[in-house]
Amino acid sequence: MTKSNRVLLYGTLIEKQTLRVTPAGIPVLELVVLHESEQLENDTPRRVTLEAPARASGPVAEALSKLQIGQELKVAGFLVSMGQKFRRRLVLHIEQYELLN
Repeated sequence: MTKSNRVLLYGTLIEKQTLRVTPAGIPVLELVVLHESEQLENDTPRRVTLEAPARASGPVAEALSKLQIGQELKVAGFLVSMGQKFRRRLVLHIEQYELLN
């Protein structure tokens, strides 16, 4: 059995912190992506709205730090818990992105 942890999300950049650099010299950016859509659940339309906390590192973080709030984008990555005490709180680690507007 292959264990997979992949996320593809379309949304709008609604929040970003200042780009920081770790002691190891890696750029890191914390941001929030707003997703709004309509999904089918048991053949019934369901309105979905969520604010996804996200993190990017390296060149992706540097590029995302230059975007303006309100930018629409598609992001791809994987989910990680916020830490040992917060295993039910998830953060999307962005590995790739594409601008949509």
